[in-house]
Amino acid sequence: MTEESPTIAYNIDPVASSVRFAIRHFMIAWSRGEFSEVNGSVAWNAANPTLTQVTAVINADSITTGHAQRDEHVKSAEILDTTKYPVITFKSSSARLGLSNNVIVEGDLTFHGVTKRVELTVHETSDEVKDPWGNIRVGATATGKIKRSEFDVHFNGTLDNGGVVLGDDVELTLDLQLIRKTE
Repeated sequence: MTEESPTIAYNIDPVASSVRFAIRHFMIAWSRGEFSEVNGSVAWNAANPTLTQVTAVINADSITTGHAQRDEHVKSAEILDTTKYPVITFKSSSARLGLSNNVIVEGDLTFHGVTKRVELTVHETSDEVKDPWGNIRVGATATGKIKRSEFDVHFNGTLDNGGVVLGDDVELTLDLQLIRKTE
């Protein structure tokens, strides 16, 4: 009889984790930024990744694009309205194996007051390591794509050539460090 691998509970380390995004700007290049405050938990079973469960809460006001004036505009009611919608949440509902044994985590993303089903692809997870403070950590990187229009974020402008200021597709990259919960 073989012993099954246990599901291990982790907290997302809010200091060492981020959610990055990229969106087409002026239809010619990618504009990038990140949300630097993400909290939550992950349950992971290495032997059966389909048991994966994720809950994440992102502080929408922690957005940074590397340009203070643009950050304030993105936070404004014209785009994200972080005063009215201060958090972005993700709660997984299922997980399955994808191509190349990637794990596809499906769940509800609530962003800008709208909840939609999204998929995140976990591309890599690290082995567990012990940090200098005695915590057991693991890292994970996941990606996904959303359409901002589906989340009622419509700010835009038309360019002289008929293009638009901002694309609709937003590429997401989650770089997470997880700390094993202690009993």
